[in-house]
Amino acid sequence: MLPLIAKWHIKSEEKPDNSDDAIISCKNNLQYSPMNIEELRECCLSVKGSSESCPFIDPSVLVFKVMDKMFAYIPLKPKDGVFKVCLKCHPQKSVELREQYHGIEATPFKTLLWNSVQLESDVPDKLIEELIYRSAEEVIKKLPKSKREEYENM
Repeated sequence: MLPLIAKWHIKSEEKPDNSDDAIISCKNNLQYSPMNIEELRECCLSVKGSSESCPFIDPSVLVFKVMDKMFAYIPLKPKDGVFKVCLKCHPQKSVELREQYHGIEATPFKTLLWNSVQLESDVPDKLIEELIYRSAEEVIKKLPKSKREEYENM
């Protein structure tokens, strides 16, 4: 089962002082809080066998790998204050996703094999989470058979 990424909280201006009242009243005052950069990192690290590093000359790019192959990277200096994660994707699925969501676009590589997914956009957190797992699957399925077997036995 995939971990829950999105979180909910009570609107601060309507939060009662008594915690019991807060629990009772929260049904009417819930507000969605989208995935943040720390939750994104946790989700990438929840992939079986994943690791993180900063292997590039620019240390502000966080890379996630499975079986020593990159499946996600996050520029830690967001352009225009917007965090994005770049994920591997099947080319046909990339086309569909880019047409359906404004928050999914081409990466600087200009290839259909990678998508740039913007946090706090029209892309639901559940979909971001799913895309992270699919990205790792894209890497795993292209490994040599012996490496796939090694991964399966982890």
